Amino acid sequence: MITNIQYWKPASCGCQFEETFDRADPDGTRKLFYADIICPKHEPLVKNKPKLSQEKLLEKRTEIINLVEDLLTQNKTKNLKQYDDHPLTKQKLDTIKDMKHLLKTESTALRLEAILQAERQNVEKDLDDFTDKQMNHFLLGVHSPYAFSAQDAYDQVKKEQTGS
Repeated sequence: MITNIQYWKPASCGCQFEETFDRADPDGTRKLFYADIICPKHEPLVKNKPKLSQEKLLEKRTEIINLVEDLLTQNKTKNLKQYDDHPLTKQKLDTIKDMKHLLKTESTALRLEAILQAERQNVEKDLDDFTDKQMNHFLLGVHSPYAFSAQDAYDQVKKEQTGS
């Protein structure tokens, strides 16, 4: 099960990869998800690799896009819940609720409630912007020419990084 997707740009070259790993895995083993960019140094490792058929390519892209959409949706849901469940948010809501019961503070309570709603909308907008930015990144990545034929380049770059 994939629990994390991580962008990786090694210091030794211009390659860029998306890796996956399971946080529950004690080894933290990273695996190639797909390649965003293969640098000229490592391009010979992928240049003559057989390409996926159009059908397989579409299937692989769709699989990744669906997974990323699910992960981003889960992320947004989790973060909104954290915002809603935050003790300060709950305290503000309880205070506003109490203030609404008094005629003298009702109008202030309504203004505070509107401010709190605007804050939540800003949090939601920030999450939507993050989701859009990440989805654009993944869409560009899965359409790169060597996205799904770069295992040898990825392995070589990993080897260069570890010196083995």
